[in-house]
Amino acid sequence: MELAKQNLALNNLSLAEGELVKADAFSYLKHCKSSFDIVIVDPPSLALKRADVEPASGSYKFLNLHALGLLKPTGFLLTFCCSQHVSLDLFQKIVFGAAVDASRRVQLIKRLAHPPDHPVSLHHPEGEYLKGFLLSVLE
Repeated sequence: MELAKQNLALNNLSLAEGELVKADAFSYLKHCKSSFDIVIVDPPSLALKRADVEPASGSYKFLNLHALGLLKPTGFLLTFCCSQHVSLDLFQKIVFGAAVDASRRVQLIKRLAHPPDHPVSLHHPEGEYLKGFLLSVLE
């Protein structure tokens, strides 16, 4: 929280229209009554091994479902997965399922991945673990 406050100060920003919250993300997203223009979902890896993929998929869906529910109409969701065992295809299906269950129509603005200074070896495709989406809510 101190680093967040320092970053706000360094960027000449204040909390005049917001607050910093330290909370369990699952509980906060489920019980939050606010609405937002932008929500960022960037959890740590939830699938450290292949056996974790199924429970991690449920966790990613939960986070995205509730994040989508907090967005104002025409809001934006930036959502990420850094689990090497969760493929881009699976992550996209999870986020799509969350959008359907949240009754939100969304469009994919951009797929996000590693920057060019983070090359991925063709001999180790699991090194391409970071995946993300910038989505806009249509209604």
